Amino acid sequence: IAVSVGIIFFAGIDVLTGSQTELEISEFDFKPAAVVAGFLVAYVLVMPLLGFLVSTMVFMPVVLYYSNIHSKLLLAVLSI
Repeated sequence: IAVSVGIIFFAGIDVLTGSQTELEISEFDFKPAAVVAGFLVAYVLVMPLLGFLVSTMVFMPVVLYYSNIHSKLLLAVLSI
């Protein structure tokens, strides 16, 4: 409930201040978001077969590596 109240409060402030910020949709690259969404769908589909722990230990390094985290130690630590 507190999060909802906070969102409504800050949205109201944003509307009242009238600051206009525009994001050009053409500037946004949808490919990385689509790839991560594909990884997430695959993760959800594989989870019943491999179980939560194993599928998470496979999913995390793949997503982290795709996010340009190439340290093998960091990948291992964050995946466990």
